[in-house]
Amino acid sequence: MADFYEISVAPSTVSPVTLQEALDWCRVDGSSSDSLIVSSLVNVATEQLEKATNRYFNSRTVIGHFDSIAESSFERFAYIQLRRGPLGAVSGMTVEIGGSKVSFISYTVKDTGGFPRLLLTKGIPSVDDVAYPVEVTFTAGYSDVPEDIKTMIKQYTLFLYENRGDVIPDGKVGFPLEVKMIMKKYRIVNTYG
Repeated sequence: MADFYEISVAPSTVSPVTLQEALDWCRVDGSSSDSLIVSSLVNVATEQLEKATNRYFNSRTVIGHFDSIAESSFERFAYIQLRRGPLGAVSGMTVEIGGSKVSFISYTVKDTGGFPRLLLTKGIPSVDDVAYPVEVTFTAGYSDVPEDIKTMIKQYTLFLYENRGDVIPDGKVGFPLEVKMIMKKYRIVNTYG
């Protein structure tokens, strides 16, 4: 099952970590040049950690586009797996049938802490043979970002600040151990089945 996601309503421009919190964590006095650098690094750290954990930290509205409806011997019903989390609410699902988009409301949300699934309880609709015939609109992200995620962002910001300009020959930069330890708690592993 192939899918892609687009942001319908962007997250708030307020970062989970304030500039002052990041400056304090980095033990920087807050001169204008340092403030600009740290502010930029907070944004980079947040974006990188969202990708690494497969979670959105700030809540946003997302439209997911799916090329098919999945079936598995592990699920009683066919399903759509929303590979963005944590799930807030599903506001709609449309399926392209007969050349037009039809609202599909016969589903149940299954959220077990990993990627949530929409279980299609009334059978599989016969979708048109077009690219991405299924669309799901939903909100994902935290309404109140947990403190240890904020700590992870601050610690990674500090790592980036202290190591700015360093280059590793293979182009890869890892996460510091403190960040990896917190990340283990929040990372959603991409699984299929």
